[in-house]
Amino acid sequence: MIADLDGLAHDVLDACVASLDVIPTEDAALLGAPERSFVAPGVPVWDCCEQLVVWTPGIRPQSTRPASPAGAGARKHVFGQIPMVEIQTIISRCVPTGDVHGTTFTPPTTAALEAAAEQIHADGWALYNGIFNRLGQGLLSERCSEIAWDGLNAATPAGGCGGWTFTLRFRLDGYGYTDPIGS
Repeated sequence: MIADLDGLAHDVLDACVASLDVIPTEDAALLGAPERSFVAPGVPVWDCCEQLVVWTPGIRPQSTRPASPAGAGARKHVFGQIPMVEIQTIISRCVPTGDVHGTTFTPPTTAALEAAAEQIHADGWALYNGIFNRLGQGLLSERCSEIAWDGLNAATPAGGCGGWTFTLRFRLDGYGYTDPIGS
């Protein structure tokens, strides 16, 4: 169906929110999912540090081929392609940047940096475990039959934001299409 891709992006967002919302039940001093959590139409801008964003950077064909070579009389054109959809996620949090007074820069305190790291580490660990367990239980595969995941990557802090990114690749079967112009 035409809404399958958007539905898949929202499924991933919902899984991330649920994973992050476990954090304050474990440590009341830490935050759960950011209030600003959404599916974006493209690569998000880091204009708001406290955010969770899911988007689709690409849909790529993956070639298929038969498990064994074609025998005598077998059709040789049994190769095909299946659509693999990439769903990318970023969680960003505020990180201290220091202060400038005149020409003097004062770096952030190590205590402030460690407090930011504690929240960001909790986010990463909650997302890793939440997504890993959902994949193992088949909870993110209702719309698709194949999933690939390489884990999380730390985002380089920039502009007062830091966090994590990860990409899931799903096989999302297409739907029939009849060209209204060619019919």
